[in-house]
Amino acid sequence: MEPATIYLDEDIVEEHGHVTNVELLVNVAEHWYLRPEATTGDLESVPRFDYVRTYTDLATMEGANEAKCRAVNAILDADHSSATRCAI
Repeated sequence: MEPATIYLDEDIVEEHGHVTNVELLVNVAEHWYLRPEATTGDLESVPRFDYVRTYTDLATMEGANEAKCRAVNAILDADHSSATRCAI
């Protein structure tokens, strides 16, 4: 049975010979080193938490959660807080 209509998500684009979903950034092989750390030291430059260096090497909610924990720990460290650190 043929579909009645075909829909291609407009967030899926071809750039520089690669097909990318610009709404959901999926990792590209050997690009982990290009990803920013969860801690930047610059409050004006907060990274997307689904695309920072984490042990969870995927653009997922789990990776975003790990990145959030890393960012919280960095804030606590910078404040010299004695609060319990987030588990990673």
